[in-house]
Amino acid sequence: MTNIVLVVADDMRQSLMQEMNKVPGTRFTAAHNSNPVCGAARTSILTGNYSKTTRCWGNGPPDGGFDIFDDTDTLASRLAAAGFHCGHFGKYINDYNPDNAAHVPPGWERWWAITADGDKYYGYQVSDDGTNVTYGSDTNDYLTDVINGLSCEFIASAPEPFFAYITPTAPHKDALPAPRHQSILQHEPFSPPNLNEADVSDKPQWVKNKALLTVDELQEQKELRLKMRRCLLSVDDMVEDVINTLTMRGIIDNTIFIFVSDNGYMWGEHRCTGKSVPYREATRMPMVVRAPMLMNNPNTGALISIVDIAPTLLRAVGGDESGMDGHFLQNVFQGLPGPSSLYCEHQEQGNTPAWANVIKQSWTYTWYGNAGEELYDIVADPYQLNNVVSSKPTTRATMKQECHDLMAGSPPPGMVALP
Repeated sequence: MTNIVLVVADDMRQSLMQEMNKVPGTRFTAAHNSNPVCGAARTSILTGNYSKTTRCWGNGPPDGGFDIFDDTDTLASRLAAAGFHCGHFGKYINDYNPDNAAHVPPGWERWWAITADGDKYYGYQVSDDGTNVTYGSDTNDYLTDVINGLSCEFIASAPEPFFAYITPTAPHKDALPAPRHQSILQHEPFSPPNLNEADVSDKPQWVKNKALLTVDELQEQKELRLKMRRCLLSVDDMVEDVINTLTMRGIIDNTIFIFVSDNGYMWGEHRCTGKSVPYREATRMPMVVRAPMLMNNPNTGALISIVDIAPTLLRAVGGDESGMDGHFLQNVFQGLPGPSSLYCEHQEQGNTPAWANVIKQSWTYTWYGNAGEELYDIVADPYQLNNVVSSKPTTRATMKQECHDLMAGSPPPGMVALP
């Protein structure tokens, strides 16, 4: 009998895994999200589908969020149909608010989902099995620790097989460390070659239009990095408690444990902060898997997409994975090559045009409609400093065709021309 625990951090870029010393399992280094924004990525986790399939491109209407997401057919509902007892603890989908608190999506037996003010670590509201509840500002109301306690309570007592979906908001950009961690860690040097990139003459126009970050803006990002690192320490504690609970119950080796983030985050690389852009700091995600029943000498450098999680879990436990865009990761878990290409996409947002991104082991290619293209040799140029779209016509043509095929006639909103 196999149980599942899936932990999803919020806005945690891959490099932040250095703070996570208590997360057990195999670390995969080439895992990517399929749309680097919270709402869209979370619908992909729950459905195994790209935004082009879910039609959820962003965090709110008209192209994303709770009102757009069809949650009648998800990982939870399919696992429930396979006999699983499913519990949700933390962030659900953006724009799931107090007016929606009575809505408990199909498949969830235990439902604890943040509603209003989902970026807060105190004074937040949740739907607790359909009833809206407000938490206070005492130390024991700290959001990550509350999620920790509820998750462990469920794992300790839920009938098998069970699925625990644990989704803290940490280390989201409004990161607030737990009181016990507010003085731990210090600033670390951070000066990648693409930080506040001076020469963007090779970049598309939307990057050229960005001003260099000011001294104050760079300092703000520096402070944010430290807060995010400290904020993750309580997530690390939570993972340790979850693993200890599984161990004490005697089911650790009968449980598939996966730790990921919904998307990465930019700290000023290419003059960008936040996410929603097709650069590696935003599209890569941490991914750690402990699944002794599935893995044997895994290929830790294989390409993996966030849309692969749901079909992999369903296939592993005999559930229904039909109709999903993602793939079962058996080859990767057995040490064989994964897919040759991944697809990532995002709608037009602010001054950033809509884009579609194809990711390979050695190359990344981005199509912006009529607003330019980018091609990077990420082996020779991991910081994406030298756009070689003009000097590598054969590679450009091949990857542009792949982008066309993967897009399959469903471009992100705002894209003017298809590849």
